[in-house]
Amino acid sequence: MKYLPIFIIVTSFVIINPLLRASILLDTIPPPPENPISISGPTQSCVGTTSIYTSDIPLGCNPVWYVDGVLQSSTTGTLEITWSTSGNFIVMLEFECGIGNASYLVVIVSELPEVDLGDDITIYEGNSVELDAGNPGCKYMWSIGDTTQTIVVMQSGTYEVTVSNICGAVLDDVVVEVIVATEELSKENIHIKIDGNYIRFGFSGVTIKQLQIFDIAGRIIAQYGKETQYYLPEKGIFFIRIATSNNRIVRYKVVK
Repeated sequence: MKYLPIFIIVTSFVIINPLLRASILLDTIPPPPENPISISGPTQSCVGTTSIYTSDIPLGCNPVWYVDGVLQSSTTGTLEITWSTSGNFIVMLEFECGIGNASYLVVIVSELPEVDLGDDITIYEGNSVELDAGNPGCKYMWSIGDTTQTIVVMQSGTYEVTVSNICGAVLDDVVVEVIVATEELSKENIHIKIDGNYIRFGFSGVTIKQLQIFDIAGRIIAQYGKETQYYLPEKGIFFIRIATSNNRIVRYKVVK
């Protein structure tokens, strides 16, 4: 009896778990940033100031910086930007690897305050005037202790305000004079007359030390020592304050 050789071919199969295969493939791709990676840098700045923003960049990832949606030239983990205008800006960082949320900061850029309380002011007794330091959102310190943007004053004096923000502090002041009539002079002593476009004065038995004319807003439009007339180019209500050499004061209101 002859025996024929029997050949047994055994084929082995290796079954790889699909999840394991995916894991192996992902090992070759840089991991996405954590969700999200934070940005370090100031959230307040000033016009003309250079701010620096940094972030830790994962290995193999390319950072992409934006400011208010405008692509920046930096390709590293550091962004330097010099602010040219004031306002609120968004500094954003994205990564060209994997999937992850963008990181961003909101930056408030301010300017040094500009304060102008205006020219010195004259008002009559019983009236008031509002002083406005402007620059909403700043901090205020008035010489009378108030910390608001505006104050209302009724007394003579020099009023000073300091306005400050993150960029610095600016000071301004204004003089307010309250006119009080201490004594009325008789009509025989002082004569006032509107003559066309002129207001004319006549004095008898009295020496004038100062004569001032104010418009309805309390601004001085004329100030004389010895002159006896003044040209009024426009119609309106005018107030006159006259101080005599013996320190008596009289006031008038005239309408042109």
